[in-house]
Amino acid sequence: MMGTTDRPTQVESMILPPIAHDVRVISIAMFTKGNAPVAWRGPMLHRALQQFLADVYWGELDVLLLDLPRAPATSPSRSRN
Repeated sequence: MMGTTDRPTQVESMILPPIAHDVRVISIAMFTKGNAPVAWRGPMLHRALQQFLADVYWGELDVLLLDLPRAPATSPSRSRN
């Protein structure tokens, strides 16, 4: 996405994201094999997002940008909107 092939590193209990173009980057794709599609929903997706927010060392941020796919119309989270 940002042109990096670097992988996150783990220091103690924190994940250090790679840096691309002076931006700290983390992606679910960095934790999957090859270009395998990810179709996580519900608890699995919730836990992944929770980890990205709580377990990744972002440092001091001006902005945190999340790029998430749009939920399908049949998704329970979509019906709450």
